[in-house]
Amino acid sequence: MFLKLDSMGQDYIIRLTAKRKFLYHNKWVFATELRNRRKGKVKLPLFYKGKIHDAYLSHVKVQITASRKDIYLVLVYGITEHQIL
Repeated sequence: MFLKLDSMGQDYIIRLTAKRKFLYHNKWVFATELRNRRKGKVKLPLFYKGKIHDAYLSHVKVQITASRKDIYLVLVYGITEHQIL
């Protein structure tokens, strides 16, 4: 599916699972490990489930197994007790 979307020049967003691996600095790393290494650097108000939260965002350039195309993993902190991938 990723290869098809890339060939069409289509942008996309996917929701991750804990077992997803990314190529980061030439090493395969689980999404949860990358999440735990990062901290939110950009602060913004975000409306989530009827409330405004101070959310923090961070991003990291990675590659996925299917296409090996550079993509940005966006991490959101501060909305729930766990970071959102």
